[in-house]
Amino acid sequence: MRVADGGSEAGDRLRAAFDAEAERIRALGPLEAFEESTDLVRQADLRALAGDLRAEQALRIIDSGAMNMTELAAHVGVERQAIFHLVKRARDIAAARAEGQQS
Repeated sequence: MRVADGGSEAGDRLRAAFDAEAERIRALGPLEAFEESTDLVRQADLRALAGDLRAEQALRIIDSGAMNMTELAAHVGVERQAIFHLVKRARDIAAARAEGQQS
């Protein structure tokens, strides 16, 4: 799903393709969704959008109790601090979305 963003119309297509992929990933279990969103992060043209999705999945894992931050960090091979930052980012995104929906 690699699409270059060459302009507004192309950007709209990229966003639509990403949104479809994000919905597919969100329907997966939290750990599988985290791993799938990690693959999206590696695609430069989707990095920012996928990073938010990955953070959201990390928060799902932590909030579900499936793993704590230390366990998730060990599972994906990163330091616990990286997971902490992902979860904080996800909480900030969720708060911004909630604020936007209240407006």
